[in-house]
Amino acid sequence: MKSQQLFLGYYKELSELKSTISHNARELIAAQKEELLLQKQHILQSSRSMLAKEKQNLLLSAQKTLQRPQSIIQQKKSDLEYLKGNLKIFTGQYLRSRRLQLEEPPENHKTAVPAECA
Repeated sequence: MKSQQLFLGYYKELSELKSTISHNARELIAAQKEELLLQKQHILQSSRSMLAKEKQNLLLSAQKTLQRPQSIIQQKKSDLEYLKGNLKIFTGQYLRSRRLQLEEPPENHKTAVPAECA
C-alpha cells in the first residue's frame, strides 16, 4: 500500500512536471514566434524603404541622363536657328550687293591698270 501511495505521488508529480514543461514550452515557442514575426516585419519594412530609396535614385539618374541629351539637342537646335536667321539676312544682303555690282555700268567698275601701261 505504501508503494502504491508512493507510486501515485510520483505519478502525480510527473504529471505536474509534464504539464509545467508543456506549458513552458508553449510559452517559449509563442515568444519566439512573436519575436520572429517582429523581425520579419522589420526586415520587410527595411527592404521596402531601401527599394523605394534606390528606385527614387534610379529615377533621378534616368531623368538626368535623359535631360542631358535633350538640353544638348535644344542648345544645338537654338544655335542652328540662330545661324539660319543670320544666313537668311546676310544671304539676301550679299545677293543684293552682287546684283547691284553687276548692274552698274562698266565705266564705274574699277579696273586695275598695270603700272607698266600708265
